[in-house]
Amino acid sequence: VIDKVARKWMSSSLGRGFEGWRENATLQRWSKQAMGKIVTRMVNLTMIVAFDTWRANGAEGSQRRAVLDRVVRRMTHASLAGAMDRWRECRREAGRMRRGIDKVAR
Repeated sequence: VIDKVARKWMSSSLGRGFEGWRENATLQRWSKQAMGKIVTRMVNLTMIVAFDTWRANGAEGSQRRAVLDRVVRRMTHASLAGAMDRWRECRREAGRMRRGIDKVAR
């Protein structure tokens, strides 16, 4: 009888110990998986923020480049127009001088 009681007590004590160990192992495994998901989300969020910043800077850079291209085109057209105006003035002046020389030469 004492032998049966001792076996039963050992069995239930060992059973409770094993059950506690199993619950603890399950909780640790769940915690490890949850922490892995959290770290993955944090890394992904960091990468998303970095990518969004890079993309915004790229878009801003291409907008800036487009504005600068327009400014350069305007400046080029303005300097070409100025050169053309200067050429016309010189041509008119040369024509006036030629006519003046023709008058003197007659």
